[in-house]
Amino acid sequence: MLTSHATQAYRLVIIDDQPEFLQFAREELQQSGAFNIVGEVTDGNDALAVIEKTQPDAVLVDIFMPGKNGLEIARRILAAFPSIVIVYLSVDNVMQYPTMREQLGDLTFVSKKWFSERYLLAIFTHYRRSGWKPPSWSHLEPSREPN
Repeated sequence: MLTSHATQAYRLVIIDDQPEFLQFAREELQQSGAFNIVGEVTDGNDALAVIEKTQPDAVLVDIFMPGKNGLEIARRILAAFPSIVIVYLSVDNVMQYPTMREQLGDLTFVSKKWFSERYLLAIFTHYRRSGWKPPSWSHLEPSREPN
């Protein structure tokens, strides 16, 4: 939950081919005001245009989608917007597959089975403690940034 002095929410774009998951994620993440869903994409081909238009801090991307998979989409996003955090999503625990672990490297993965606002907040807290500053917060004075 955002603290009372917080002035900013994490701006997110969610890329997933399943409308049911998009609806669930939107409802789950907008409960406390810590997240602002600025875009939803069901077709990976539209991802860059939506990201350019909405300027999110992070992108949640499903790994397994028809056409372009989440890894390919993420590579394109990071090439164009290197300060954006990518969080990979999947129903499957892809980290159990050695080739998938190699492709993802140290990047962040969240199982859709365990997806929650609280879990995602913990991930972003870790990123913040590691020195990452959400791009949309660049105008804030350090004392006004959310914890």
